[in-house]
This record gives sequence, structure tokens and C-alpha cells, in this order.
Amino acid sequence: MVARGSAACLALKIASGAHWALSMCLWALVFNVIDARPAAAQSWYEAWSAEAIGAPVSEGRASAAAVAIVEAGRTVLVRGYGHIDGPDSRAVNTNTDRFQIASVSKVFAGALVANSISRDEITSLDQPVNEVLRRIRLPARDGVEITFRHLVTHSAGFEERGFAYFRPELFSDGFASADRLRAALPAQVRAAGEAVVYANIDPVLVAAALEDRTNQTYGALLSTRIFQPLQMNNTRLNTTGARDGLVAPWANGRPLRQGLNGPLFAPTGSIETTPADMALFLHATLGARPDVFSADDLALMTSAHARNHYQLDALGAFWFVSSWGGETIVEHAGGLPGVGAWIILAPGRDVGVFIAWAGGAPSLDYGRLRDSFLAAALGPAAAAAPLAPSLDDARWAGRYWSQRRPMTTAESIVGLDAVSTVEARPDGLYINAQGPFLPQGDNAYAFRPEDGGSPREVAFRDGLLLERVAVSERVRGLSDPAHQRLALLGSVALLFTGFGAWFWRGGRVWGVLAACAGLAAPAVLMLPGADGAMLADDIQAGASLRLDSAAALVMLVGLCALMLLVALLRGPRRAFTATHQALVFAACVVFVAVFAQWKLFAFV
Repeated sequence: MVARGSAACLALKIASGAHWALSMCLWALVFNVIDARPAAAQSWYEAWSAEAIGAPVSEGRASAAAVAIVEAGRTVLVRGYGHIDGPDSRAVNTNTDRFQIASVSKVFAGALVANSISRDEITSLDQPVNEVLRRIRLPARDGVEITFRHLVTHSAGFEERGFAYFRPELFSDGFASADRLRAALPAQVRAAGEAVVYANIDPVLVAAALEDRTNQTYGALLSTRIFQPLQMNNTRLNTTGARDGLVAPWANGRPLRQGLNGPLFAPTGSIETTPADMALFLHATLGARPDVFSADDLALMTSAHARNHYQLDALGAFWFVSSWGGETIVEHAGGLPGVGAWIILAPGRDVGVFIAWAGGAPSLDYGRLRDSFLAAALGPAAAAAPLAPSLDDARWAGRYWSQRRPMTTAESIVGLDAVSTVEARPDGLYINAQGPFLPQGDNAYAFRPEDGGSPREVAFRDGLLLERVAVSERVRGLSDPAHQRLALLGSVALLFTGFGAWFWRGGRVWGVLAACAGLAAPAVLMLPGADGAMLADDIQAGASLRLDSAAALVMLVGLCALMLLVALLRGPRRAFTATHQALVFAACVVFVAVFAQWKLFAFV
């Protein structure tokens, strides 16, 4: 009986244990079923980050990258990929390793403007900047004063220049002198408020005005009013050229050129930060820190203040304002040599992302990153009504030269290719072979990619091609830079024959060599330098050797052309026919006219 009872107890215990184990399995299954939907709903950011950023880094399209995503008041993802300084270095630390955010720095300038208005240091966006800026006086083309609204919306009318953006020794740290600020000020080529055309000088002038108003450096204002209150302890405005803790760009196993803005240009692109710090900034700009950015501040920063056409995206206070699937989107992208960054907010959904990367060949694609994030976070863009081409499309066909370029100095040579070709085809307009752009009404057109990404929108008005932050003017005949180049080459060739005919018989070979110098001058300007840098890179670095060399060649040819012209006016020699004399005379005129048009007689 005892043995039989013991066996029964043992069997009962085994059965109870099996029941308990089965119960636990059933409860686990129930909890898994209950939790399955929330887990899947909240894992979109993991899947997106792995596909959009992690995979390209592993493919070599970035040597390092990082992302921070916030949603509904929570930081849902902060992640780094790749290595800080080449394949043999350590992995990215998202708390301490800083990425260059380039032009994303500009949104901090907009935030300081909003903060200064809240403090009554600036009366409003419509206050003339000259009432605050003391070091220099800004121009007032056509009698229109430049206001803070004009600066924060890139509508102040300044040309875009690049000289010495990356030359730290050109400007001292701290307050820039009036002379240095004046020397860096580009020409105002259109009246303030006339058009939105991106210009990197605008945040520089905002910073100078705030410095004059508060008697604090721009870096100190950023630190005391934004970085410290938000505990962005590893974020800095780099005005010294320091590279400690900075993620370096690599591609194909080699370091890439990495540019650092000179101190004067720091407000336009010199903030360096970590993904963890930017998560704090994302929360603040989505309204979670009213002690730092009040509701009025945020409204001023992200509201639409200017646009080139009512159907195009707008500008807030250095934020781009657009939409996705009915949701308002505010964003800014940035890029410097070897690096890129993007910040995107969907305030109505309380979602934001910061992305930064370094290196890669080819580098990460801005547009694909943006569109893939918005599709993952907000769902696909709303379907648009079908469009059809119009018979009036052909009136916009032609070539358009962008006004976002150097226009008044010798730097203009780097803007000769900033031309868009608009073609009218049976299925719609094509811009640089991309299309079709189909009508939206009121001379506006949109191209909608087949992959469902963001449409590219343009508009036309009075011989102008309008885009979000650019205006291009229609060019024909000799106003087209492509035709100007052909005219220049033809004139140099004719001058060559003229020099040869005039000087060869007398044994003056130097005249022929001078003509060859005319052909060498464009080559000196256009070919890469010894370090592989293109002319635009040299200009931004403040290196003028190639400009000066080309200037010497141009002056040599110009002097010889002048001598030839004087000689021809005194009377032709036997080497010339009347027709040849007329052609050479015309070539002299064309040569001088084209170089004057390109401002190449006034080298920086």
C-alpha cells in the first residue's frame, strides 16, 4: 500500500508538473499573441534603419552613419553604423562621436532668431537687419531694406559665392571685424523679397546681427540658449578647425577630403553633433521642451514665410516646409566634402529623424533616404489626381541659367554649367531629360517618380523657371553660356591665325605662343589641380593659384590682342586679306566681351 501510494503520488506530481508546464506554455503563447501586434507596429524604425542605412554602409556607400528617431515623445532608436576613421578603427559611438551636419546647422540659426524675438531683442521677422547689425550696413536694392524674414528665407537677394568658405586662417575666431565681414559680403543681385534663392551668406549675417545685439559670440549664444539647456553636451560649433571626436569620411579604403568651414562661415555649416544629442533637439523642436522653445518659437521656426510660387514648397526660418500624405513636413539637408546629414520632422504625427553619414562611393542618396523614411513613418504619399500634358507646354521650352551662382566676380566661371534644358515632348515637359513634368495649373508642373517618391515641382513665370530655392532665367543666343564658350573658342582660334600671320614672317614666335596661352587659360581653370581638387574646391579653400595663373595668361593674350588690334587699325600687312583682317578684328572684340561677361578681368 505504501509503495502503491508512493507511485500514485509520484504520478500525481508528474501530472501536476506537466499541467504547470503546459499552462506556462499556453500563457506564453497568449502573451505572445497579445503582444504581437504592438511589437510589429513599433518595429518599423528598426526595419527601416537596417535597410536604408545599415545595408548601404555594409555595401561601402558610407564609411560611417548614424540615425536618431523619436516618436510620440520617446526616443525609439539611436544607432550607429561603420567606423569613425576607416575600416581599421573602432565602431561609431552614438553618444560621443560627432558628425558634421553641414547646412543642417542653419536651423539652429533660425531657432536663435525665434528665441531673440521672444526675448524682445528683435522686434519681429520684419525688422530691418540694419537696425540691429552695427558692424556693416547691408544694401537696400531698389529701396527695399533687408529684414530678418528675408535672411531666414533666403530671399535677401545675395548671389551665391564660395571663396574661402573652407579657409580657417582667413578669419579670426570670435567677432569678425567689419572689414572682414564686408570683404566676404556677396553682391546683392536682386531686390530683397523678389525671389527665394539659396545663399550661404544669409545665416552668417543673422549670426553677426545677433552678436551685435547681444554682445555675445554666436557660439556662446548657441551654447547658453540651446546646447546647455537641452543637455547637448557633445555638440559644438567648430570655429577652430579641431578634429577631435569627429567622424572622418573614407571610400574604397582611402580617406576623403574633409572640409571645415572657416570661422566667419561657421553659422552656415559648422555644427558638429552626436545622434544622441540630436535626439534631444528633435524632441525640443517637436514641442517637448517649452522651456527652451515655446509654442510661439516653434510656430515662427516652422511656419511658411516665403515661397517662389504658391504651389511650390515654402521656407520657414531656415526650415523647408512641404507635405507628405496630407501631413506637414519640415526639414533641412546638408552636405560638405565627404559628409551629409538630414533632419526631418512631422509635427502633426510627433515623429522626427536625424540622419548623418560620412564617406562612401557612391554616397547615400538624399532623396531615397527622405522618401523611404516618410513612407515608413507616415505611410505612402497620398495618390494624386491623374494629369495630362497640355498644348501650351511648348512655350516653356528652352534653356534656363540658374541665378544661384557667382554672378559678379571671376568665380562666375564655376557657374557656367548651371543651365537647365527644358524640352516639350508629346507626353509632357522634360527638364534635363527627367520627366514628364505635367501641369498642375497656373503654370506649375510636377514630375512624379514611378517609385512613389516625392514629386519634383517647378513653375514658370515671365521667362523664369521657379523652384523651391532657386530661380533660373531663360537664355538665348549669346546670353547662353554654352554659346559664349563656343564664341570664345572661335575667337581664340581666329586670334591664333592673326598672331601667326602678323608675327611669323618677322620671326616673332612669341606672338604665336601668346595665342596658345589663350587656349591654355581655360585648361588651367578647368583641369583638376595636383591634389585632384576642381576649381570650385580651390575657390572654397581660398586657394587662388590657378585663378592667378589663368589671369596672367588672359592678360598676356589680351595684351597681344590689343597690340594686334592697334596694328590692324594702322593698316594691314601683306599677310592679311581684308576678310581675314575683319575676322581677326571681330575675334578681338568677342574675346574681350566674353571675358568681361564672365568677370575674368576682375579675379578674386
